[in-house]
Order: sequence, then structure tokens, then C-alpha cells
Amino acid sequence: METAEQYAALERFDQDPDLAELGLQLAEFNPFRLLGIVGDEEKHSRVLAWLLDPRGNHQLGDAFLKDFLSATTQMGMFADDWSTAQVQREWRNRGGGQLGFLDILIRDEEQQFLCAIENKVWSGEHSRQLTRYRQALEAQFPDFARHYVFLSPGGMSAQDATEREYWRPVDYGVICQLLEETVESRAGSIGEGVRVFLMQYASAVRRGILRNEEARVLAWKIYRRHKSAIDYIGRERLDPPVEMDRILREVIRNQAGSGWKLEELHKQRGFTRFSPEEWQKFPVLKTGTGWLPACPELLLLQFRCQNDTLVADIAISQGENQAARTALDSCIGQVVDPAKRQDKRWINWIVFDLSDDILNQSDFEQWDENAIRSKIEEWVSAFVENEYPRIRDAVTQCLTEFEASSQP
Repeated sequence: METAEQYAALERFDQDPDLAELGLQLAEFNPFRLLGIVGDEEKHSRVLAWLLDPRGNHQLGDAFLKDFLSATTQMGMFADDWSTAQVQREWRNRGGGQLGFLDILIRDEEQQFLCAIENKVWSGEHSRQLTRYRQALEAQFPDFARHYVFLSPGGMSAQDATEREYWRPVDYGVICQLLEETVESRAGSIGEGVRVFLMQYASAVRRGILRNEEARVLAWKIYRRHKSAIDYIGRERLDPPVEMDRILREVIRNQAGSGWKLEELHKQRGFTRFSPEEWQKFPVLKTGTGWLPACPELLLLQFRCQNDTLVADIAISQGENQAARTALDSCIGQVVDPAKRQDKRWINWIVFDLSDDILNQSDFEQWDENAIRSKIEEWVSAFVENEYPRIRDAVTQCLTEFEASSQP
């Protein structure tokens, strides 16, 4: 397509009234989208656990729990009264030498019944977690009837064929339907605040996680009318995580005296990982198991390009050597502000933030590569001169002492 035709096609696309209508649909106010938590797996688990708890302050009693069990299991209801059921988030367990946290565990002692829910929004399984959780539950509750739910946007099945026999795939459409039916059937018994919350939450899930059929059809009509312009945008648009990784790698390679070794073999979209070369001599740092994709490093510095921000942190992954993880956690906590520490339980990372936003939304919207590179270079230079030497030396000393104490 010639340049003049490209501009004309883009102008027609921009002025299409259906495009404005689609924008209005997608921009409809919803507090969950405003707060940026529609894709936050932990927040969805929190809402779901609250709804399932018979003692929750949602005024539903055990109604939602009973409806959920009826919709997801063919085992049949053991009783009409589920008011004594206990709902626990992040059920801590250990299996296969790894610490795990099941998203939601529902347990009824009177009926000797439990329901395990593992929730995935935009992530998948890792480190055989479904097998580990099931085996841990079997060991701790051998006499209970057990129901396993694997919840995800599309109702994906367990990766392992054996686990598919145990874990029932359930999609978020089931949750939305239960919410809408609950609001309709109990309109007179729940407060207005709860009703509005449940409807807005269901709307956020439908538009943010499930397919919005009305918007999907409108988008298809727009695409048919403006295929050439949209295809051109698709070909020429920037891919910020890819561009950011390129810029970061160039900046890191050009940073004189840093001694940083880029992690080249196990790249993950949105992450640029590296470590000091002097750490490479410590065998214990090759005992990591928690990166996606698989990577043997136990400790890495990393830049994260996510949600129109760029931040830096130092992360300790899952690992085969728990003593080494504990030692590194303690060591880094002494040279980095303890308030910067985060325990990422869903992936078993320990993360210490090294920066606020190096880049923010306005940087991504304007996308001036020279300005972006300049900001990154300025942050890296200041980090290498100030905070980095203390972290590098403290970790080096910690690993030296740890390996010395581990010698027979």
C-alpha cells in the first residue's frame, strides 16, 4: 500500500462511528478495571473465597457455596446445611520437596468433605503443583471425600493426564453465571452495596477475562471495513516488551565496569535478567527451579516491563536448597530496605524491589526511544555507582560463607 493510501485508510478507520461505539463499550466504568485488578489472580481468589465462606459478610450464608458445589461436582450434596464449612486461602503444604500454596481450600469436618480450588487467570501450571497439592491433601485428609477444581478463564485441563482424572476444569463463565443468578434470586435479601459489588465484579470478569460477544461482533465488522488499515497497524506497531528487552540489553552491555552477565538461554517475555559474573563460581546458585521458562539460577537481578511500567528488582526463585534461599533472603534484607521485600507465593519467589517506576505509562504512550534510553541509562548508572556494589559484595560474602559452612 502506498503512503498516501495508508494515511487515507487510517483516517477512515479513525472516523468510523462504530469504532467510537466499541470504545464506549470497553470504557464503561468499572472499579475493578479502574484499579487494574481484573487480571490479578490473587484478587479473584480473594473475592471467590469470600463468596464461598458461609460466614462472609455478603449476606448469602452458604447459598453461593452450595450453588458452586452443585455446578462443579457430580458427587451430590451431602446435606442441605453447609454453614459449618471452613474456607481457607493459600493453604500451605509441602510435597515433592517443594513448598506450595493451594489457592482455596473448603473443608467441612462434619461431612468429611473438602473442595480444593486452584485458580489460574493468565498463567499456567508450574512445578507439578496439581499433583503436589492432591497428594498433600490425600495425606492430610485420608478419610475425606475430595473434590478438585481447576479454575481458569477457558476451563483448561490439567497438563498431566493422571491429574485430569482428579481435577475438574471449570471456566470463569460458571462463576459469572452463579453470581448473576444469585443476585437475581436473592435481590430482596442482600444489601444494595453487595448487589452492586457482585454485578460489577461479574461485568469485570465477563469483559476482562471472558469474551464479550457483543463487542466481539462489533470488532469483527470494524475489521472487515478497515482490514488494510488494521493489518498495517498490526505489522507496524511497537511491541514494548520486545523493544524494551532490546534497549536494556544494549544498555547493560555498554555499562562499563558492571561485570553483569545477561541471562541468554531462558528468556521470558517482559523480563530482562542478569547477574554479576563473580556469582557464577558458586554452585549453589545453580539450584533454582522456579523460573519460567526453566532456568537453573537461584538468584537473579531483573528488569520487569509489565503494565506500561519498567521496574528493577532482585529475585530469589524456588530452589532445591532451602537453606541457601533463607541465607540469601536474610543477606539481601540487610542491604535493601526490608519494606521493599515481597513474598510472591504463587510462584514461590522472594523479591526485593530496587526501583520505583523507571518508566511509566506516559513514557510508553509517547514512545521516544532516545528519551527512554536516556532514562534507563541514568537509572543504571546511578544504581551501579550506589546501591549495586553493596548488594554484589554482600551476596558474594554470604555465598562464600555458606559454601564454606556446607563443606564436610
